Amino acid sequence: MSILVKKGIKLTEHSIPSRMTESDGRSFEVSPLLNEERVSITSSEEEEADILAAPPAICSHNEKDQVTSMQQTATAPRLLTFNMFMRPPGIKNNKDDFKNERLEYIVQNILPHYDIITIQEAFAYANRRIDTLLSAAFAQGFYYHVASARHYPWHLAGDGGLLILSRFPIKKSNRIEFSRGVHSDWLSFKGALHALIELNPTQHIHVYTTHTQASYDNAGAINFDDTKVRLSQFAAVHQFISDTAKDDTHPILLMGDLNVDAAAHDDAIDQPSRHNSLAYTMMMDVLTGKGTRLDLIDNKTSSETVYASDWKLNDLTDIAYKTYGYHPITFGDYKKLDNGSLVPAETILTSHNQLMTAQSIDRLLWSSNNNKNISIGNLTVEPFFANHYGLSALLHI
Repeated sequence: MSILVKKGIKLTEHSIPSRMTESDGRSFEVSPLLNEERVSITSSEEEEADILAAPPAICSHNEKDQVTSMQQTATAPRLLTFNMFMRPPGIKNNKDDFKNERLEYIVQNILPHYDIITIQEAFAYANRRIDTLLSAAFAQGFYYHVASARHYPWHLAGDGGLLILSRFPIKKSNRIEFSRGVHSDWLSFKGALHALIELNPTQHIHVYTTHTQASYDNAGAINFDDTKVRLSQFAAVHQFISDTAKDDTHPILLMGDLNVDAAAHDDAIDQPSRHNSLAYTMMMDVLTGKGTRLDLIDNKTSSETVYASDWKLNDLTDIAYKTYGYHPITFGDYKKLDNGSLVPAETILTSHNQLMTAQSIDRLLWSSNNNKNISIGNLTVEPFFANHYGLSALLHI
């Protein structure tokens, strides 16, 4: 298993505008005393991902609702993870993916409501949409970000499409790239991102996001080749978390499109799935460090345990399942008509072979990491304008 780890911090000078204006016309002044630096994650290669380390703006107005919002953010930061389905130009499922229209919607209607956002399928390859998103996010107070390394045509693949946006300072950051995947995933350098985020001077949190190998069989069915690759990626994520979080007690948050349908589908489609699928159980066993056996999905393989780790994340918790008591649908949803019949909830962006597959593939996983001062709750499934739903939650400090 080949994993490319990119670490290290390099500081360079960077000027912050003395005045910024939000999309609604409200103006903010930025203290010149707080103009500091631009931070870049660097590696032995030429690729780099940027974190904009601009300080928080100082409001030039005294609107009560703005002050209240800032107070709420300080004690209950708002989290979101979602697959924004913003693939490179020319790639679409049906007639049109409406990339530009959806990007504008995200900027105007989603960004303002959250403080820490992890995004998947934010591909920068051969387009400037993600640069537009980053500029708009900065204007709204997301002064810190970590992104997948940019890749170019001579790399024969695009970037990993991952992004972490934060209104809070990012103190450390890292990223990895997996070995190339299979099928069309071979055309993307998938991996994972990490940001150690300072919520206040005494409280920090490790935030990770990843987007792992997809399954390309109809209705999300798994096959051995896809699953084997995906399990190796989960092992890489576990090692990544161990390398970056095992020596402290900051909580650990892993969010993203993990491409594993957690639902067992052992009942009617309109009945919540309370049981775990085999693929989900194997995923969680690898992510926690317990390890798994490949003969569970192919009896021709060895029955030995693989991907076990000495370092365990035994309290890694699926917050969506803990909240609802079942695995909520995040992809291929349905809606019920007045006559009781079921029809696809969305048909413009979702592939025809994935309609009404009622999959639960987006995750928000939490480990307290022995920290009793920060908790998580208020998880909500967010039906945004994409082929995936998002997951939101609140941190309680």
